[in-house]
Amino acid sequence: MWLAVLASELESLAGEPSAIAEERIRDVVGPVARRHGAGTKQALGVWCVERRRWKARVAAPVAPERIRAALFESKVGRTKHEALAEASRILGLPATTIEECLFADRSGARRLAPPATRATPIELAERYNLALAQALLMRSTRVFAVVREHVRSVVRYAKLRGLMATFEARGDGTSIDLSGPLALFHETTKYGHALAGFLGALAVTPSWWLRAQVNLHGDHYVLQLDATAPMARAHALPMRADSEVERRLVIDLRRLRSGWELAREDTVVHVGQRLFFPDFTLIAPDGRTRVLVEIVGYWDPDYLAKKTEALSAVEAPIIVCVDERHAIGALAPRHNVLAYRNGRVDVAALVSAAERLTPR
Repeated sequence: MWLAVLASELESLAGEPSAIAEERIRDVVGPVARRHGAGTKQALGVWCVERRRWKARVAAPVAPERIRAALFESKVGRTKHEALAEASRILGLPATTIEECLFADRSGARRLAPPATRATPIELAERYNLALAQALLMRSTRVFAVVREHVRSVVRYAKLRGLMATFEARGDGTSIDLSGPLALFHETTKYGHALAGFLGALAVTPSWWLRAQVNLHGDHYVLQLDATAPMARAHALPMRADSEVERRLVIDLRRLRSGWELAREDTVVHVGQRLFFPDFTLIAPDGRTRVLVEIVGYWDPDYLAKKTEALSAVEAPIIVCVDERHAIGALAPRHNVLAYRNGRVDVAALVSAAERLTPR
């Protein structure tokens, strides 16, 4: 199998320049991959994914910038041989070392350091499959998934990454309906990476399936995956991770000394079949009065319609905090909708809104 050849070749790449390693994959593994129905591009693709686990270091006794500066200054009015001799005297290095390390900081010249554990052929294939599926999700318009276990952790991941997701209870689990990056008109790359990470989080759960509408070069396809897919499962589900907005909000609320406290919301609000997972809860000084708080980052018209419908059906007091860039239409600022900027919520305005929503 060509992946076994690739795994064997990787053992000899330690200490090699990055450019040489890629040539070796192309020249040694590429022909074997073609004989097995794959190709050089696929071999290089597997190496590209595996390369993320490797480190590249600058192998030079002196910073290459300093070597270049010494050599170029020495070159004025001198031949190449004379300039190398002068630079050698200044730096205290052999002329051959100066030539070898002159551009050692370029990406193709950096020396590779392998990861602590070697990859098996199966691991190479599974990591590549995951990366391939993630790349397809970055070209999606809509993603629908069903998760049966560790629902709270998967939901938490989706919310931490700001994904546009709605949730419903089903007989076979909890469904998650997500907007894809191609549904947005801005920040599609950033959102796409967040959605790709969601697949990694979903894949570590024992039982799930996913269907995505994908657009490739103007043609539409359907990507279908489930828990039996041969993909890497090395993602760590968040347990008690906080978003940057929440971290800042906790600090700002303490500084305000209003008596209100912030707590993570662990309950699920049922609105018919739909499930609502608030980001956190504001607790009044009396310790009993609670106001739900929801953070909204990205949105598209379809997601916004579902979100506002679900929020309007929630009977408990709730405040929606929305990025000011998207605070328009149904998410325009009002008594229970606050706009925030640069990832920071105005805690004084938040507390005021909470006090207006709750009886004295």
